[in-house]
Amino acid sequence: MATFAELRNYYDKVDIQYSLNNENYVHTTKGLFVPSNLEVMHEAMRILFEKKRINTQGYFSDAGCGDGRVISLLSSEWNLPSIGTEGDLKKADDAEGHIMTLDSLRFFRTAPIVTRGDFASDHTYTACGVKFKDISTFFNYINNVGRLTEKIARDSIPGTVFVLLHYLKKPLGFKGLRLIDSILLEEYTNKCLGLDSTIPIMARFNVFMK
Repeated sequence: MATFAELRNYYDKVDIQYSLNNENYVHTTKGLFVPSNLEVMHEAMRILFEKKRINTQGYFSDAGCGDGRVISLLSSEWNLPSIGTEGDLKKADDAEGHIMTLDSLRFFRTAPIVTRGDFASDHTYTACGVKFKDISTFFNYINNVGRLTEKIARDSIPGTVFVLLHYLKKPLGFKGLRLIDSILLEEYTNKCLGLDSTIPIMARFNVFMK
């Protein structure tokens, strides 16, 4: 099995290509695509797994998975069955392409799944043979988060976890979900994204449970 360093190096090359193509931040058909910092994601997930905050009874889902890097991380590093939902067809194609490449390089025991559509729609999940209630942990990089949390509160089973990554100065709250943990990590932006990589920003991971 491949290491996290190899996965990070793979997506570092992807980020370089984004920079060369002026695609560091892309307005897609469904919102703004901003690639997650894999180093920060890896550390946050490591902490959350150690604290047993990730519900591993079902699937992990990245709601708005972009290029597939987060589900690739969860599948390769923790062997957690993972699904990425993506409403922008081009980004969904990109995610599938990266996952096919990584799978051919034996990054996964079980490759993650990419499904196209609205992450608040049951059809998006049933299209890949999964029910919304089968997702035990959701992740979202603050993108149309209100619609997702309303559906989790209404339709998910008790104990479902929601992990939100954002950069606001205080935790957010959502009706029907309770805040159970919060992690604050310094993030040094990737030089490839065209930002000053010497000035840290604070990445906040708020963890909620139904």
